[in-house]
Parts: sequence; C-alpha cells; structure tokens
Amino acid sequence: MRVRRSNPQTDPDRISGLRTAAWRFCDERTIQAVVLRGKLYQRAALDWPEIQQDMKKNIWRAVIEVGFIIFLFYSNLLMGEFERSGMGEKRGLVWALADVFTSANFVIALIAALVGYVLFEFLRRRF
Repeated sequence: MRVRRSNPQTDPDRISGLRTAAWRFCDERTIQAVVLRGKLYQRAALDWPEIQQDMKKNIWRAVIEVGFIIFLFYSNLLMGEFERSGMGEKRGLVWALADVFTSANFVIALIAALVGYVLFEFLRRRF
C-alpha cells in the first residue's frame, strides 16, 4: 500500500539536514518520523517516551561534558597557584582555593565550557 504524505514540505530528503524536525505520514495508523541529531527515527506515536528519554540522555551528556570542562579549568587554575606564582605554597591551600573560586573565574569557566562543548559537538558531527 502506498503511503500518502500530508505535506510535500515534510519530505525526509528535504529536511534530513535539520537537527530536529517532526512530520507525520498518514496510512492505516499514524507513524511519526523524527530527525534527532542527524538520525532518522520512525516510530509509532506511542513510542514518544523513548524519544524523550533519548533527549534527556543528550541533555545529561551536555551537562556532564560542560561540568568536566569547568573542572579542568579550575584544576588548571589551582595548579597555577602552586606552580607559577608560588603564593599558594606560601599562603596555603585555603588561600589558593579562595583566590581561584571567584565569580569572575566562574563566568570565564562557564563561557569557555559552553564554547568548548559547542565546538566538540560540531567536530563530533562533522567527522
């Protein structure tokens, strides 16, 4: 049996480059096809919890990767307090932690982590 598309704008070949798109094919039962992160998923309408679970995994993955980049940033700053300036050795670990964990450093770490995450995701999809 031939599948009729409800809209010619929803052709999978035309929107396969999009990150997230949804369309419906009408037949005896409705099947929804979704493009998530460049992969085509064709599932029945009842399988939306699985798609939502995939999206939650992607969000947790982003949070973990950004958190790891922030950790690396702060550990690098803390090592610098004991290596470069030598003030960490003279004044101690508590002073070094107070000097490293400032609001300005947090903003820099957050921006750097987000830029790093976007860059690595771009490279991951590209290659």
